[in-house]
Amino acid sequence: MIYRIFTILFLSAVTGTASAQTFPVQANTQLIPPYSLYLSDYTALESERIVFQVYLKDISIPELQVKFKIRIEGQGILIETLPEFMPAPYFIQGGLPERITGADIPEYFNLNNLSVSGLSKDQLRKTGKLPEGIYRFSIEVYEYNRNIKISNTGSATGWLILNDPPIINLPRADEVVLAQEPQNVMFQWTPRHTASPNSAFMTEYAFKLVEIWPESRNPNDAIRTSSPIYETDLMSTSFVYGPGEPALIPGRKYAFQIQAKGMSGVSELDLFKNNGLSEVRSFTFGEKCLPPESIEVFALSSTRAKVSWEAAPLHSAFTVLYENEAGEIEEINTFLNEVTLTGLQSASTYKVTVLSECGFYNSDESQVFEVTTDAPLVEDFSCGVSVEFLAQDRSNLLQDLAVGDIVVAGDFKVEITKVKNVGGKFTGKARVNVPFLNNSGVFLSFENIEVNDNMYMVSGAMDVTGAGLDIVPEEMEAMLDELDQSLEDIDAVLEDTEQALEKINEVLEVVEQVLAEMKTYLPDDIVAEIDNAKADIVAQRDAIKAAKAAGDEDAVKVGKEKLKEAKKKLKDGIKKAADYYAKAIADLLKILKEALEELYQEYVKPKAEVESQYAKANENIKKYLGETEQEVSEGVVLLHTTTLDPIAESDLVVQNNKSLVEFANLIKSNLNLEEKLITIRILESMLEYYKDQDNLKELGNMLKIDGQNILSAIGHRLKTAENQKDIDAIKEFVKSEIVSTIKKTIKTDEE
Repeated sequence: MIYRIFTILFLSAVTGTASAQTFPVQANTQLIPPYSLYLSDYTALESERIVFQVYLKDISIPELQVKFKIRIEGQGILIETLPEFMPAPYFIQGGLPERITGADIPEYFNLNNLSVSGLSKDQLRKTGKLPEGIYRFSIEVYEYNRNIKISNTGSATGWLILNDPPIINLPRADEVVLAQEPQNVMFQWTPRHTASPNSAFMTEYAFKLVEIWPESRNPNDAIRTSSPIYETDLMSTSFVYGPGEPALIPGRKYAFQIQAKGMSGVSELDLFKNNGLSEVRSFTFGEKCLPPESIEVFALSSTRAKVSWEAAPLHSAFTVLYENEAGEIEEINTFLNEVTLTGLQSASTYKVTVLSECGFYNSDESQVFEVTTDAPLVEDFSCGVSVEFLAQDRSNLLQDLAVGDIVVAGDFKVEITKVKNVGGKFTGKARVNVPFLNNSGVFLSFENIEVNDNMYMVSGAMDVTGAGLDIVPEEMEAMLDELDQSLEDIDAVLEDTEQALEKINEVLEVVEQVLAEMKTYLPDDIVAEIDNAKADIVAQRDAIKAAKAAGDEDAVKVGKEKLKEAKKKLKDGIKKAADYYAKAIADLLKILKEALEELYQEYVKPKAEVESQYAKANENIKKYLGETEQEVSEGVVLLHTTTLDPIAESDLVVQNNKSLVEFANLIKSNLNLEEKLITIRILESMLEYYKDQDNLKELGNMLKIDGQNILSAIGHRLKTAENQKDIDAIKEFVKSEIVSTIKKTIKTDEE
């Protein structure tokens, strides 16, 4: 009863002092940026957008039931709590300030409990969004039961706007960006909300990239409906699309869009116009690498065809593809605008395509072109067949000859393996199979020969350099030919410095491959000459790069001349190395062959005599056992028939037994003859197999000396050999190693 009287007195005091604007409760409102246009944002649990502070000054009042009146005022707009709205009471305590967020009283922001004037309540209900403008948010406290205002009006003002989405800077609209390797495309945009009064929030940017296909498609449609090639979220306003992202295709068109998102913690705020989406920007990734134009393919002869085309400024190199007789795709790479296909079959049709290289990217293959080689004018040749007319016809001399071409020289068809053209005269190497030499290969060299368009040699000569002996392995020949061509290509592209410098790197790689194979056999002075030439080339390459970067054309010109000199030194050094290598291989194979022939004389030739001795030794053992009736320990015989070590008298089971010692010596003689006979038989088999040159090289690679094949071991010794005596010593070393290897094999097999 006392408490009720106190409350009535308290309310009377409030009523009596209202006109003087003195209230027992102090109310304040605080808007926390960024300010949202959406009413729902002010009651979100995870986002405090509005805070009310209510303070009951009289500390003697333990608890008071209150309700609130919320008012939102804009230009011509008023939204406030309905007078008849009766929420559950809110309790405040005297002397204790209350901090109330929108999330604590969400029912006060429910449109069902608010009156709305100045705009359509239905529209507000539908969008949940206020029009942009300056708004004042207020709170008043009322005594719950009497509905009497007991506080001041606590207000806060905020400018409620939606921020503009970002503006895209790079790439520019419809720009053709540079296609680089590695991939590197810069995307950059400028935010437009940072100067806004409503910018106090963290911004995240969503990046989305799609391909526009077909190219005529509207970029906005592509960004809405196409699956993204790549998308990511960023905190920065730029992004480098690099090699770690999906590869873009040169010549293809792409669209991208940036979306700005206001973030409060992990929550996203709707604070941007158009949902934060920028314009849709399109660009093209580099120029499309197209095949060359005006491609022509025509036969030159029964074994050759020419492919030519027109290059575009974007093209840096070309690849010609055609299918050979075995169904394999042959590939020819060139920096020039034409190639000659050689080594073709007569009266045969070939399908040819060409593709371009544009820096680091390739074009698609061109359409397929067909070419049919000419029919042979003369059928296969044999000795005695006259081809005098065709062979002497000089009316149309060939101006170009290539590796793989077949030239008729005398009565034989010769395959060109290496060639250099000097004013229509050709110097190089060739190979021919000779039927009456068991179709074995004969290797030829030629200098300043002339060939007519019927592919007959009409002047000059071809000299035999070897028959049935393939001195240099095909892999090494291929590397040397590749190196020679690469050195020639440097001159061809020297005006295009970038291509020339790139070609230099290829040359140095091939040189390393060549030297890795040859170094075992090369003397130190030749290796040093090549290394010095390489160093000169690297120095001139770097000097040209530096001069070009500095824009010093005179220095570039000087560098090119010095580069040519260094290239010539390298070419001379490689030629010396190749010549020495070929001679060394020939010498060591000759030594290996002669060593086997001498082993034949020493071991195989007296085979019948050794077999006779071995049979006689076996008879002696049987005879000895029959005459002496001596019981010989089986253990002694077994012990020493499993080893080729000499039998010592001290090893015998019975000491000072003359009969047993004699028997042991018979066994020892028998074992020595048996070892010799097995060695002879193995050598006989080897000599039969290794008569073939390729098999002889196989033997050289098979026999190991201290982990090194015997060819390499011979090569090391040949480098220091000065006379025949040294050669003979090497031969004895080889014979010893072969026999030693055989004996080790016999012993291992018996064990």
